[in-house]
Amino acid sequence: KEAGTVDGSPQKEAGTADGSPQPYLSVLVSTEEQLSAALKEKGVSVIISEAALLVGKTDFENASEKAGDSIAEKAGDSTTEKAGDSTAEKAAENIAGKPKNSLAAALKFIRTCRECGKQAAIAMPRVDRPGYDAADLKEHAEELLEAGLSCFLVRSFETLAFFCRKGLAGSVRTDASIYTWNSKAKAFLKGLRTSGDTAPVELNRKELFRRDNSGSELIIYGLLPLMVSAQCLKKNTDRCTRRGETLTLTDRMGTKFSIKCECVFCYNILYNVLPLSLLRDIPQILRMGFSSFRIELTNESGRDAEQILKNAAEAVAAAEGTVSGESTRGHFLRGVE
Repeated sequence: KEAGTVDGSPQKEAGTADGSPQPYLSVLVSTEEQLSAALKEKGVSVIISEAALLVGKTDFENASEKAGDSIAEKAGDSTTEKAGDSTAEKAAENIAGKPKNSLAAALKFIRTCRECGKQAAIAMPRVDRPGYDAADLKEHAEELLEAGLSCFLVRSFETLAFFCRKGLAGSVRTDASIYTWNSKAKAFLKGLRTSGDTAPVELNRKELFRRDNSGSELIIYGLLPLMVSAQCLKKNTDRCTRRGETLTLTDRMGTKFSIKCECVFCYNILYNVLPLSLLRDIPQILRMGFSSFRIELTNESGRDAEQILKNAAEAVAAAEGTVSGESTRGHFLRGVE
């Protein structure tokens, strides 16, 4: 067997299968501080959740300014044209839980990323619920793509079907929730002509080595959802406030789970206690042939986000494993039955 392989097959080269340029790391952000950290890190593309755009959690002007002098130099004089935004307008946009002009926010996000030399993508809702799409960005997909959006991260088959009907499957990367456990599932998505997929988080390292990972992305860090539910914990235990709060659920063993209320789309996300981190396994992962890796940020502070991105970028560049804080390797070693 060749060194480093599990089944004796030749080692896979990291990067895209066709040699085309592609960001090696992408980062999913939901706050201004996380966006600022992502704009600082070289060679990182940026994904933002649609919910964050809708409820005004991210101030793109401030994030761009906080990214530092190196970003400002890349952006040039274009960053100065943002001074006209009034404080009153920003305050109105940031009313908790109240949908803002999603299209304007998305266009501003794209412009900010492009000024900083980054590719921009938007993560669609985890559940596509009829009646909660009054400000749905997929209705403006063509305009966003023309403005420079690289792709949409699609998390449900309903949303995928929408893009396919519109003839925009090529602008879609499917998330891990749209399972591609085996070659037939991946071939199905390829037949739809999607731009790429995300490897299921349930696969272990042996299964990932056997899998065709060309055009695929692997989540190497992030708090993973354990459950997505329309049974709102806030509403059932208190009352609906539509403030997008983060709650805590304590089980009988005293373990505390974080629950995010995505009020724009009216569902809750129950997150794992510890973040997934495969940074220590980067040397193995680099031989699996993935096109890109993803960092998913949820409740991390700006400082923590910077450190996580720095650790990930250094680990990938040096092909060396690293450990950052308390974490879990998920199913990477044991898989599922």
